Amino acid sequence: MRSGGISLQVISHVPVNSNPNTCRKANDALHASISVNPIRYAAFALLPLSDPKEAATELVRCISKLRFVGAFINHRHEGEYLDADQFRPILAAAEQFSAPLYIRPSFPTPANIARYRGNYSESITLSLSTFDFGWSSDTALCILRLFAARLFDRYAKIKIIIGQMGQMLPFIFDHLLDVTQKWTEKPKRDFKDVWFTNIWVTTSGMFSLAPMACLINTIPADRILFSVGYPFSENIKGKKFLEDLKASGLVTQAELEDIVFKNAETLLGLRAQK
Repeated sequence: MRSGGISLQVISHVPVNSNPNTCRKANDALHASISVNPIRYAAFALLPLSDPKEAATELVRCISKLRFVGAFINHRHEGEYLDADQFRPILAAAEQFSAPLYIRPSFPTPANIARYRGNYSESITLSLSTFDFGWSSDTALCILRLFAARLFDRYAKIKIIIGQMGQMLPFIFDHLLDVTQKWTEKPKRDFKDVWFTNIWVTTSGMFSLAPMACLINTIPADRILFSVGYPFSENIKGKKFLEDLKASGLVTQAELEDIVFKNAETLLGLRAQK
């Protein structure tokens, strides 16, 4: 953290398909760890998506008692995306308690992996279906499914965070605005309203200027959060990216400060020590 210039880091477990008891124990252990130095650490909750009602209860416990700042959840559980009726208790609790849900990609199901098989090795198949392409495209699909299912109408104040510079959605943003308006059964709120009101985007794992240029042209700077994704990426790479972003002129100094820490402070209710 010191070499990367990180004064406060939000920590989470990697989302796994755990039962409620395991999640409670994991969250209690995480709370004990961050309590040693609360000035430097905050936390996202681990939720048992296998039991959405218990997940909602655990989210409320983590927010109200452990003072966590949100939850880190998979975009899909055993083939079911978050728009499925079974996950409504989680969405309702997140909205009621103003708890941001950071939606991250989960490992593909066998059916998903099968679509990526071709005239190459199984290791390439796995790579394509996950960090090369599949994770971003499938998380983007999760957001579009939530939109199409009118869940942003139902939970109008819900706060959703996605990583990887928007998981491909900024690149097709204008196209989405056009085609979704032609739906015969469209949500009351259009996708632009949802994108500007309910979605925050992090830089996690993508430290180049081209996707940032695309992102900054599709969403206000106050919706963008600097994130690294450590240990899967390195804090020092994130620091270098911020130096490149400052030199590029893509954002003003005020916007850069918003992206680096102020937006996260506002969204997560934190205060970084300078």
